[in-house]
Amino acid sequence: MGLGAAFSFLNGLKIINNWFHPKRFAYLIGLFMALASAGIVILRASFNFLAATTMQWQGAMMTFGICGLLFAVLFFCIGRSAPHHQESNQRTVWNDIRHVFNSSHVWVNGIVIGLVMGPLFAFEATWATPFVKTAYNLPYSTAAMYSLLLVLGYAIGIVFFGRVST
Repeated sequence: MGLGAAFSFLNGLKIINNWFHPKRFAYLIGLFMALASAGIVILRASFNFLAATTMQWQGAMMTFGICGLLFAVLFFCIGRSAPHHQESNQRTVWNDIRHVFNSSHVWVNGIVIGLVMGPLFAFEATWATPFVKTAYNLPYSTAAMYSLLLVLGYAIGIVFFGRVST
């Protein structure tokens, strides 16, 4: 999941950078992350429904994989054409990448966000549902929905702070 999320995040950055005004970049990143969080909630519920009712988990994974490939093709067709597309040569791209990796701000932000959000989402993905189920004696489906409140809170907060920062 982490590897796939990294690529989807980069695609979101590319779309926002190519299609929207730079002044709205932080807000739109927040909105993109909120939509991704809402997608987590919806897709997790959809996956649980598919795996429990109509097909086993293998069929649900195959369905999600095919949908992912369709989205990749859609992005490939749409993401290349931008209203103000500017060509860049190979040297400029590598200089930009080198500049990003040499920036201490990027490293500090990446480490801090990774140390704060990584454990939080790891807990939500692995232990939140069993904890809520056991601690409050709830059915699994109810505990799973309660544990998703963390993701929804993240979605609301990221839009708020993205808006405040612009």
